Amino acid sequence: MTLRLNGSTSGYTEIDAPASAGNNTLVLPTGNGTDGQKLTTNGSGVLSWAPGSPTIRYFTSGTGATYTPTTGTKAIYVEVVGGGGGGGGVDGFGFGYVAAARSGGGGGYSARLITNMSQTFTYTVGAGGSGAAAGNFDGSNGGSSSFTGSVSGTHTANGGNGGNGMAGSNGNAIQSGAAGGTASGGDLNLYGSDSGGRGIVSAKLASVSMSGAAPFFGGSQVSPSGDTNGVAGVNYGAGGTGAQCLDVVTNFAGGAGAAGVVRITEYF
Repeated sequence: MTLRLNGSTSGYTEIDAPASAGNNTLVLPTGNGTDGQKLTTNGSGVLSWAPGSPTIRYFTSGTGATYTPTTGTKAIYVEVVGGGGGGGGVDGFGFGYVAAARSGGGGGYSARLITNMSQTFTYTVGAGGSGAAAGNFDGSNGGSSSFTGSVSGTHTANGGNGGNGMAGSNGNAIQSGAAGGTASGGDLNLYGSDSGGRGIVSAKLASVSMSGAAPFFGGSQVSPSGDTNGVAGVNYGAGGTGAQCLDVVTNFAGGAGAAGVVRITEYF
């Protein structure tokens, strides 16, 4: 069977059924759609307009929040990043004393492809860890991010550890880095990077504080030189740097870690 549509002045367009067609009914959508859209089916003959290419959605906050796929989504690739840890603070003891607190670690990363859209979804975005108050105080750990399907289960990216504070020292001291967050449950699970350590030798800074970064979103922070508060993380899941001081009776605070993120790529 052939359906022929003649042009208003010349030519025609034909639609042919298969030789052994069976009985099929296709219901066309209302309207013309928009530029770049494509025609999709629900498998029961009902056609609808859908985006012609994947769309990406970012979620930067939420605890147990509901995610609803865009109409026509056939599969989603979900990436979760944990929050970065906060940097530690320092307690200045005066001339001849130095202190350099530990920076926060980067958040972990977990990714998963989900093809079953006949389920409900929730997500949580981990907050960045708080930077330590001025003085010998520790920064807090970053929060965990997760994505849960009622059928497909949960994958999680944990936050980076907070950095330890430090009191002034006039001798030899070593401060190592804070651990990055772990991840689980995904097709791909990556640790966040540890923060950079530094040594203090004879009351002199031997290396500079560097925060941890989250995989794929990267971007660790570096503390400025001198007597200073820590620097807050900027990119998703980056840790905050630790404070540092030399020869002053002043306390400095640590930098806050950056919040994590849930990034969802929708395929139609």
